[in-house]
Amino acid sequence: MKEIEIREAGRQIVADTLGVSVDECTDDAGLEDDLGADSLDAAEILMAVETKYDITVAEGEADKIETVGDLLDTLVKKVQDQ
Repeated sequence: MKEIEIREAGRQIVADTLGVSVDECTDDAGLEDDLGADSLDAAEILMAVETKYDITVAEGEADKIETVGDLLDTLVKKVQDQ
């Protein structure tokens, strides 16, 4: 799977989960600060990407995800490492 496809799908998951437009989900957009995600939203986003791509994001890795870009970088790495 190509990186751009993974990133687009991940961005769509964030947008759908948070009820925002895909255009708002820029790489530097903070999940909490800019997009209004709370801890439940963040968990829901992680579960959605883990399910879609059959990957696991460890708690320590998840704790480091603050922006959409952080999430997408982690997602791409996990999917391409499979």
